[in-house]
Order: sequence, then C-alpha cells, then structure tokens
Amino acid sequence: MNTLCKKNLLIATGGIFALTSIWSVAQAAKPSSSTTSTAVNVVSDGDSSWHRQILEHIEHRIFKIVHASEEQKEKLTSIFNSTYEQNADVRNELKAKVLSLSKAYADDNVTNDQIKDQITAINDLRAKLRSKRVEALLSAREVLTSKQRQILSERLSERFSDN
Repeated sequence: MNTLCKKNLLIATGGIFALTSIWSVAQAAKPSSSTTSTAVNVVSDGDSSWHRQILEHIEHRIFKIVHASEEQKEKLTSIFNSTYEQNADVRNELKAKVLSLSKAYADDNVTNDQIKDQITAINDLRAKLRSKRVEALLSAREVLTSKQRQILSERLSERFSDN
C-alpha cells in the first residue's frame, strides 16, 4: 500500500475514531435529566436521546457519503448499537468518577495525590472505551468496501486538512 493510501486510511480511521470519542466522552460527562437505577446499570433518558442523535448523524452523513447499501446500514448500525450497549457500564463508571473528581477538587481534605489517582482512574476508563471503539471501527471497516473506505478517507482528509 503506498504512503498516500496509508495516510488517507489513517485520516479516515482517525475521523471515525474522533466521532466515537466525542460521543463517548459526551456520554460520560453530560448530566442526565432522568435517571433510573438498576443493580448493575444506570440508564438515563439523555443517553438514549444522545444515542439517537449519533445514529441520525451516521445515517444522514456517513451512510450518504459512502452510498451504503441497506445491508451495510443494518450491519453498521448493529455494530454501533452493540458497542454502545457493551460500553454502558464503563460510561456510567466514568461519569461517576468524573463527578467524584469535581467534588474532590473543591474538598480541602483531598490531597493532590488523591486527585491524581482519580485522574489516572478516569484515564484508564477512557482507554477502555477507546479500545472498544477501535474494535468497533475495525468491525465497521470490514463492512465497507475498499471504494467506500477511500471515499470516506478523502472526505475526512478534506475536512481535516490545513487547506
């Protein structure tokens, strides 16, 4: 594979990764308007609303850009939904740790080392989410044709180039 193709593939991968990263971080950091607890998970109405918005974005942007077939749309949506569901516990834990950190920052009884430990724990959770998103990205890559990946790569290259 030539250098330009590798660069375009990396840019396309980065763009998709950026989209899922933004989605995941926003999921973890935003306050939920209505929360229902279970023993294992916390599900909020805001989460499902955000999930729907991301799906709509993918449908209106990505699917149209690459002219995805119905079968591809179903597979990609399935990959996205599966990743979303698999990451729910990690997102909830991340959200709780971010909220805890914000309280710890204002607490005079919490040391800087304790805050650093909390930040390390948050970064570890973010790394878990990134790892799952990379797995989803690689699964999605298998669904798209070479031509579709090239189209997406070119579009993302245009968007993120300095020109």
